[in-house]
Amino acid sequence: FMIRSSLFDSFSISSLATLISQSSREELEKRVRFLVGHHLLSETPASGEVLYQYHPLLRKFLRDRVKELPANERHAWVDRTAEVLLQEGQGEQAVDLYLSHRYFDRAVPVIEKFGMGQIHQGKRQMLLRWIKAVPEKYVKGSPWLQFFMGAGREFHQPMVALKDYQSALKGFRRAADVEGELWALSSLIFLCFGIGRDLRMMKKYAVQGREILKRQRAFCSPAVQAIFLFVDGLTAVYVEVDHPRSLKRFFASARIAHQNGFHSLYI
Repeated sequence: FMIRSSLFDSFSISSLATLISQSSREELEKRVRFLVGHHLLSETPASGEVLYQYHPLLRKFLRDRVKELPANERHAWVDRTAEVLLQEGQGEQAVDLYLSHRYFDRAVPVIEKFGMGQIHQGKRQMLLRWIKAVPEKYVKGSPWLQFFMGAGREFHQPMVALKDYQSALKGFRRAADVEGELWALSSLIFLCFGIGRDLRMMKKYAVQGREILKRQRAFCSPAVQAIFLFVDGLTAVYVEVDHPRSLKRFFASARIAHQNGFHSLYI
């Protein structure tokens, strides 16, 4: 019980009941109260249920025991715990759990699913840490991981990030991933603008993005449409010097942003 529950950073009785379904809630509560009474668990009042947590040294000891289990049994426990974390909206903990047990086949799809959210929340360095923990073969096989790698390095290694985005763009095109392609083009335009590198490339990428919107808008999310229209507006100002067209793109971006709750971009 202690080993299994130690896979959570902290947990509620409800989390345990979902994880250890073969035990009744009353039995789980009794075990938890026993551990609290012996100072092996600490209690933290929360907005909902009380959260419980092992002392970091004890948690590390218990998690080391997990790593000694046969691979099939260990992966089954890790998988089930990560499922509970994902159900509770704790995707970051799920990824960290998978990576700590080198369960890369499970970690990569979760990173791909939640990576864009990490960018929007300003957690690019966490995203970069995750991807660096994944073997290179997974990164090479995933244009989304390449894209997120670029996002993580954009501000402190812009020239390296440029290559990451270009690799991601090629991968998206091979996979016929229109959404990913437009994200990569948008990021390339904004990065070229930021580093002032060959502004003609901005126009090249903008033209490619316009073609995608023209032909396949239905396959592009409102978020990427709004972002692309914004960077296309930048291109119209600084490269094409077409101010009326630029204003039209900016207002179109703002309209989509306003309709879909992207308040920062709207402002």
